[in-house]
Amino acid sequence: MHAINYEAPSTLDQAVSILKTHGENARPFCGGTDLLIQLRAGVRRTSHLVDIKKIKELQTLSFDAKKGLRLGAAVPCIDISESDVMRKHYPGLTEAAHLIGSLQIQNRASVGGNLCNGSP
Repeated sequence: MHAINYEAPSTLDQAVSILKTHGENARPFCGGTDLLIQLRAGVRRTSHLVDIKKIKELQTLSFDAKKGLRLGAAVPCIDISESDVMRKHYPGLTEAAHLIGSLQIQNRASVGGNLCNGSP
């Protein structure tokens, strides 16, 4: 594997700026397990990894009876599986989040990443 720059912006503006600056040479990631395997195997190449986990707006997990669920792209699976609100209103999603990998993986993995790239 070649050298890769790692950046962990704390705002959406910073993340968008990094991605725009580096274009196709930058990849956003949240959980990263699939992307890191693809990089090691040479299936993908990138020179910049942009970790979105520290962006507050992407960490939103809330429920409103009228508006429904608001689930940010960077919410880790562990937050979903440990949420009383999620257990009450979305038991299937809660159970699915709990089944994803070990506790270490659940602390990093996102629901979106696992839905979009559901590798075994």
